[in-house]
Amino acid sequence: MEHLAGGASAIIGMFVIVFLLIVAILGLLMPLFVYHIRNDLRQINSRLGVLVDRAIEAGFKGPQAG
Repeated sequence: MEHLAGGASAIIGMFVIVFLLIVAILGLLMPLFVYHIRNDLRQINSRLGVLVDRAIEAGFKGPQAG
């Protein structure tokens, strides 16, 4: 029984080590993902900003032209 308990604890220990390694790697990679997501959001915001600016300009120009 002692051998089985030792093997089980070793397997659990390996799972814990692998889990910690995965968490550490994800922790290191998260800033890269966040950076890309921020860039995408900035591009979307800039496109929306351009559309809003055009709509405002058209709204201001419309009554004046009419």
